[in-house]
Amino acid sequence: MGALHRPLMQILFGSLLERWIDPSHVAFALGSGGSLLSDACGLFSCWLFVYMALRGFYATVPPLLRWYHARRYPKAPTSNVTEPLIENMKEVANAAFPLYATVPILTDLFQRKGWAMTCDDVADCGGWMPTLLGCLGYFAFLEVVIFVDHCMRLGLNPRRP
Repeated sequence: MGALHRPLMQILFGSLLERWIDPSHVAFALGSGGSLLSDACGLFSCWLFVYMALRGFYATVPPLLRWYHARRYPKAPTSNVTEPLIENMKEVANAAFPLYATVPILTDLFQRKGWAMTCDDVADCGGWMPTLLGCLGYFAFLEVVIFVDHCMRLGLNPRRP
């Protein structure tokens, strides 16, 4: 079970890094070295990569999309959002990035420990219907959690009208 698991970073970058660095060192640093320290290094490198990718994406793509849509659709309501509100949205998103970057680490850890209910393909998950129902259930649960979090941040009680 544990020997079959390849950490996400090993899958993404292992063969590339092994061209220049000893494969045993790469395996250790990316989390497939077989020790607790290697696991910790792999989880941290995965978190750091996802965090930096989120920051890079958020620093480039949304400003480009905002610029394009403001030029293309100047009278659209979204083109008239005030700068303080935009800055507030950026601040909230930036505060959430460390948590967003934790999701792949938890997935990797759960797979390594055998706690994950993940499959290699749709057939392993029981077919299309159980796979789709599982995804729908996950997204529904996630949306409820996000809604409750936003209500708590705004000081609202979702049960009170």
